[in-house]
Amino acid sequence: MNKIESQIPTSIGIIMDGNRRYARSKGLPTLEGHHSGYQKLREVLKWAKEAGVKEMIVYAFSTENWNRTAEEVSYLMGLFRESIHVLTKEAIRDDVRIIFLGDRTRLEAGLQKVMNDAERETVKCSSFKFGIPDLIIRTSGEVRLSNFLPWQSVYSELVFTKTLWPEFSKEELLSILKNYSERERRLGK
Repeated sequence: MNKIESQIPTSIGIIMDGNRRYARSKGLPTLEGHHSGYQKLREVLKWAKEAGVKEMIVYAFSTENWNRTAEEVSYLMGLFRESIHVLTKEAIRDDVRIIFLGDRTRLEAGLQKVMNDAERETVKCSSFKFGIPDLIIRTSGEVRLSNFLPWQSVYSELVFTKTLWPEFSKEELLSILKNYSERERRLGK
């Protein structure tokens, strides 16, 4: 993928929504939708870096998600642990720094340790980070931020796409980046 020649957001936030609806639409178990969402995250991180984006922040689990079934929450916690191990190895290889935001107190001690280890192991990585968004993309057709970075997002450009997260494509990302590059950002002025 070539870098878009005009203005690229330094940082993108993504609200990865639609995993369960994706699974239902394909006749798959709900948990498979979450796994598909994880695979999509790995792809999107790669595409964004290739396009010249320097920072990514992803909304993976909200406080409201604790209200899902015990089976689903347990699966998500296991998926987080597995994905953090894989993403940390990839981050070190690609010089990417990982930073987790949010309240970790309800997470089990083992998952907290994995998160802390990922941050510690990537602290000196710098070519691509997780930061504060210039642009926020929400998939699945919902038109709200759902408590995603309420203070940090005040001047973020917002894009709401009907695409379910596991179906989000490289072409759609490039189209969003092109649209962003054509916007006049006034930042409250």
